[in-house]
Amino acid sequence: MGGGYVCTLSPEMIQRAKEEINEDPDRRQQDIEHIRDWLKHQPHIKARMDDWTILRFLRGCKFSLERTKEKLDMFYTCKTLCPEWYKNRDPQDKKLRSILELGAFLPLPGYDNKGRKVIIIRTAAHDANTTPMDVVFKATHLIGDVLADEDEQASVTGLVQVLDLQGVTAAHGLQMSPALVKKAMIIWQVSIMLPLPGYDREGRKVLFGRWGIYDPKHVSMDEVIRTCSIIFDLVMEEDEQCNLTGIVLAGDCTGLSLSHAMAFTPAIGRKSMVFWQYDHLGRKVMLYRWGTYDPQKISVDDMTRASLVISDVLCEEDEQSSITGIVMIGDSEGMTASHVLGYTPGMMKKAMVLWQVMTNTR
Repeated sequence: MGGGYVCTLSPEMIQRAKEEINEDPDRRQQDIEHIRDWLKHQPHIKARMDDWTILRFLRGCKFSLERTKEKLDMFYTCKTLCPEWYKNRDPQDKKLRSILELGAFLPLPGYDNKGRKVIIIRTAAHDANTTPMDVVFKATHLIGDVLADEDEQASVTGLVQVLDLQGVTAAHGLQMSPALVKKAMIIWQVSIMLPLPGYDREGRKVLFGRWGIYDPKHVSMDEVIRTCSIIFDLVMEEDEQCNLTGIVLAGDCTGLSLSHAMAFTPAIGRKSMVFWQYDHLGRKVMLYRWGTYDPQKISVDDMTRASLVISDVLCEEDEQSSITGIVMIGDSEGMTASHVLGYTPGMMKKAMVLWQVMTNTR
């Protein structure tokens, strides 16, 4: 389908669309035009603007115009964040075609007793030792997109997925890494935070927080914080430059209301501040900047003593790190041969013994 919309639903399904998803045939085109006009004023969204594409999003949001805008923004944010799933989607590509022919994602003929399309997902159809999970996701999303484009009834009734776990091994399970799960979670969540292309003049990644885009009556602040944290972690994991230059957050308060402000309670504020002080595994992150001191004036012993003072204070005051541990990131910018020569064999032995004792004490 494309261009002007022509309804192919049965009279029964048209009535169901009215009752269940608030579709009004007399207002349908007006809603489509409203969303199309909105898309034209969103320079960061390069969307298909035909009637059928917009109508699918409207139906998925029960014809709430604001929810539809959120979902469109989410969809195209996902395409930006996950190019490995949404770029180079030629079904004739050798690797992609081999996955498609496995039948890992099978829409069955007809519908279930509730009118929904049934899809069987054969989770072990691929060889986990030779096929990356990103390629599997790309292939299944390709089939899903074709199904969404060609099956109008599914846009009203939805889909049901049945997992076939026959043949699943530990290798298949290990493919579902935390990073992969995070990407999937972003697709299923509301996109409130958008990573902008490129970097600012100081080399930092810019995250654009659109604080008024969600409806606080339907989306809790905990969900908002969880979504932002998932996006933040994913950007940090996939953008190496961020680990050196950092991230700057820009906020767009358009649409912000008293309800948004009231949702951000003092308890939520404290929780979010604590949450963002740790990595996605709950560990305290320490950045070691090896090249910041002058080795001609300051000895390695002095530097180690100073860092141990900081570590002791951290261990004394941060209870969570006594459970989750600490992760250390080394920044070697500015490091010279003089810095390296300060780490004599004797110094390294002392350091190794000390770290073993600290590890065993934790």
